Amino acid sequence: AASDIHAPISGEIVALNDSMDSSPELVNENPYAVWLFKIKPTTESLTVDLNALMSLAQYESGPGA
Repeated sequence: AASDIHAPISGEIVALNDSMDSSPELVNENPYAVWLFKIKPTTESLTVDLNALMSLAQYESGPGA
């Protein structure tokens, strides 16, 4: 099943991993070994986007931790 992908930063998609078209299951089987797309961040929003991300400690202490 397909689902939306939400990127943590704003920008222009400059490359797509074409192997995901023929083998989309790879993202579930080994998510840290594959990439989906490359983003060229927009300078104006990069600092705002990065500051909105959670730190590892915030993530680990969040809901469901």
